[in-house]
Amino acid sequence: MTVDTTTLWTCQASDYPHFEHEPYTAHASHWGIIELKGPDAAKFLQGQCTADTSQLHPDHALPAATLNLKGRVLELFLIIDLGSSLFLIMPSDLMTEFMQRMQRYLAFSQTTQRDVSSSWSCWIDGRKEGPGPERWSCRSSTQEIEVRLSEHRSLRILSGDHPDLVHRSVHALPSAFCILGDIRDGLPVIFPATRDLFLPQMLHGQALGSLSFSKGCYTGQEVVARTWFRGQIKQSMYRLTGIHEYPVLPAQTVYHQDEQGQMHAAGHTVIAVQGPEQHIELLAVIREEWADQQLLLQPQGHFLKKNPLPYAIPVRENRPPQHG
Repeated sequence: MTVDTTTLWTCQASDYPHFEHEPYTAHASHWGIIELKGPDAAKFLQGQCTADTSQLHPDHALPAATLNLKGRVLELFLIIDLGSSLFLIMPSDLMTEFMQRMQRYLAFSQTTQRDVSSSWSCWIDGRKEGPGPERWSCRSSTQEIEVRLSEHRSLRILSGDHPDLVHRSVHALPSAFCILGDIRDGLPVIFPATRDLFLPQMLHGQALGSLSFSKGCYTGQEVVARTWFRGQIKQSMYRLTGIHEYPVLPAQTVYHQDEQGQMHAAGHTVIAVQGPEQHIELLAVIREEWADQQLLLQPQGHFLKKNPLPYAIPVRENRPPQHG
């Protein structure tokens, strides 16, 4: 399934007051939903993703990633335990390739998969009461599912048979405000342009709960463990702001300008949104050696400012990798 993502990278000035100060709903039109069904669904995912699916519970969603053999992230998604099945929430543009890859292994599992995006829709509720105080707290019914994303935002997934449940808030905002909220909450999203670019540690998987170093084997695990425990992670995700003439797309190069004015590629954008007066907010993975230096998006451009992320980053443990 392919969706038009061109509207995701620009926010209009007139919508900012509602986003900043009032309850709102924004349609997460870029998200799709895969249902995994069967007694082995969680066990199947355990061998495919970075998260420890033995920790799944109906009251607590679980973020996860799938990797290639080099340990690079192919998809980031949220796993929701509905008891009789699992929902995987990820960008629609990634679903076809994900499902084709999973189908190779499903033949050996009592698990089936299907795209249920046409029966459910995803929404972001801002500045409203959520399902619980902690990130990833979850509650569900036959008509809707809610997951706490941060202090001020929740993901709401609605059955297509109940459109009356959508607009419970005063203001409906464009989908770009879903991306802006992700940036401010430090929640990376992988789109087709950024597949194969980042290790999960670069995206703070260990801080967000999507990366377990104690579970069994999965594709890419050896690279992830080796680079983490040997201190070989030289890039990390940062939240940046600045001024830029044009909208910024995923995988766009971020540059470092040295004292001689020479430009060097310092990293890549994960997600970005342009607001009023060309103001840019973005998440970008930057080489650590240049993270505190002068960064910009183009030659002769404006320098970017580094902003704090709203969560603590765990310190690397000095111990050998575990193999399961």
